[in-house]
Amino acid sequence: MDLNPGHLLLHLQTLPTPPTLLCDIEGTTSTPSPEHQMRSSNANNIPGFFDIPDPTNAMAQNSVQCLKNDIKKVQGPTIQIIVRATKEPFHIHESLICTSSLFFKKAMSGSWKESHEHTVELPEDDPEIFALYSYWLYFSKIPLTVEAPEKNEFIGGIVKKEYLDLVSAYVLGDKLFDPKFQNSIIDVVFERCTTPDARDGVRYFPGAEIIIHAYNNTTKSAIIRKLFVDIYVESGKASWLSNKLPTEFLFPVLEALMKKRTPIPLCIEASEYYVEPTIERPSLKRKRSEVEP
Repeated sequence: MDLNPGHLLLHLQTLPTPPTLLCDIEGTTSTPSPEHQMRSSNANNIPGFFDIPDPTNAMAQNSVQCLKNDIKKVQGPTIQIIVRATKEPFHIHESLICTSSLFFKKAMSGSWKESHEHTVELPEDDPEIFALYSYWLYFSKIPLTVEAPEKNEFIGGIVKKEYLDLVSAYVLGDKLFDPKFQNSIIDVVFERCTTPDARDGVRYFPGAEIIIHAYNNTTKSAIIRKLFVDIYVESGKASWLSNKLPTEFLFPVLEALMKKRTPIPLCIEASEYYVEPTIERPSLKRKRSEVEP
């Protein structure tokens, strides 16, 4: 039987979203307090369906299709990338990584040594973080979700490391001039702050250690800083505060909170701020009389 492609409508079942790992607000390994968690009866996503769009239009966000021209990204020569002192270097298709990263595009152009040898060294970067980037280049996914922890292992202790890795990945994306990768990291951070963990129904937020890591490794204009500020402004509690948090972070949080507040007349009395009279103890009087001429 002949089918007219113009009248054929296909439905493909989407894959359920994998469990999202988050980090507890304090980054501790103790059981999270009730105020740090939110339970959800809808932790597991229900698979849905979507229509395959007209191929002349942009691909649907979750479609298994892609543009045929994308095949060229995984053809041709590869680049050997040596990250720190790894025994096994990364090998990534030149077309793929140069399309995404301006850093590699520049390195592979002109008369640079890297261009002739097809080898780039990144001695200061973390191989584990670069592996996330490498995986993302080929699959457009950030591989952070892991299996359920051991019986006596607290999830929050595991996912704090995941959160730190996300920040490090964002920093790497900035170094490689790959804004698309950075935006993917932002999407994951946002998802983790808005979606309960599928294994325990707890929603985790970035704690002081994650904030400090971000501010120590990003510039003032880094958008991820603004994201963390807005998370604390919109969802934060007083218990989230720590004297370890940088002033560069706390000041915009305070400023945003004050802007959100509607000014009202003072509901205080001056007497609340009076200095209490000092009552001199008898023993102190005796000591003072002993030294007086």
